[in-house]
Amino acid sequence: MCVIGGGVLLSRERTKSLFSSGNPYSSGSVTSLALSPSKNVTDFNLFLKTAWSPVKLLTLCGDLQYRHIMYNASGIESHLESFFIDEYFNFFNPKLGLSVESKAGILYASYGIARREPIRDDYIDAAPGEEPEPETLGNFELGLRKSSSRISYSVNYFLMNYHDQLVLTGEINDDGAYIRKNTGKSYRTGFEFSGGYRHNSHVELSGNVSFISSKTDYRAANPEGVITEYRHVDLSFSPRVVGGIELRLSPFKNLAFDWQLKHVSKQFLDNTGNKNLALDNYTTNDWRFSYLLAARKFAQVEFTVLVLNLFNVQYESNGYVYKNTPYYYPQAGIHFMGGISVRF
Repeated sequence: MCVIGGGVLLSRERTKSLFSSGNPYSSGSVTSLALSPSKNVTDFNLFLKTAWSPVKLLTLCGDLQYRHIMYNASGIESHLESFFIDEYFNFFNPKLGLSVESKAGILYASYGIARREPIRDDYIDAAPGEEPEPETLGNFELGLRKSSSRISYSVNYFLMNYHDQLVLTGEINDDGAYIRKNTGKSYRTGFEFSGGYRHNSHVELSGNVSFISSKTDYRAANPEGVITEYRHVDLSFSPRVVGGIELRLSPFKNLAFDWQLKHVSKQFLDNTGNKNLALDNYTTNDWRFSYLLAARKFAQVEFTVLVLNLFNVQYESNGYVYKNTPYYYPQAGIHFMGGISVRF
């Protein structure tokens, strides 16, 4: 089997913005209308996908992709300074893989290379003298998966080696968006486990957990311009353990109770490995009730009630760093939602 395809995406944007000079609350301030910003993007891609089974139970597959991107943007950024971006990229992204069927499940392995261009904010937020570069990823995966009417499971090992990865620095710009910059050598590697068990139509259990190591070599400058190099430190916003469990109980027809548990381990706000610039681990529980009131030919009415953060855990799931000081986004304690959906 062989599939050839492609496409072209043309994007043209131009907006108008209001800028004020002087005190905006004073009658003497001047407001002007200016063009800001404009963006023109041409994204052309061509791909070839193929699969071949030389012997029974063995499948070889390949995926070749070519991308050509022309990126042009200009305007006035939040500091009222003009910017101009005129870049083009040519990317070749190959991927090869194989799968073998067995009684234990489908055993698979693959390796692919993917490249991705910087976005507009990467250029605008770049430090003086720095120019963002495309990032390159080499991704290897090896795993086993199986699914049946009652049991399903998958085990996956991955190794993601990056060159010039665009990582979050932990800082935000004036618009509140996270700043990214190219880093040195970096990688992510780990194991992913997931599974499910359906005892009968009344009880279902599923879950997943990932154990991940994410490391990088990183350079950062302090406000005085002194550069510090950090070797083999954790990547920002990269918890080492992420997992969840979901239990569904359906004691009666059209009635269901769902319990969901989610755990996220400690993660750093930047790439320095500073323990004072980190998010603590947290575990949350959610509960959902649903009842299908009617299941007629032309309409179905379903009532749902959600209790989020059931045990009122006080936690922060995100944040940023400013002048070596952490700032956090606290999440809501216990809260409730309800809904009625009508399907025709």
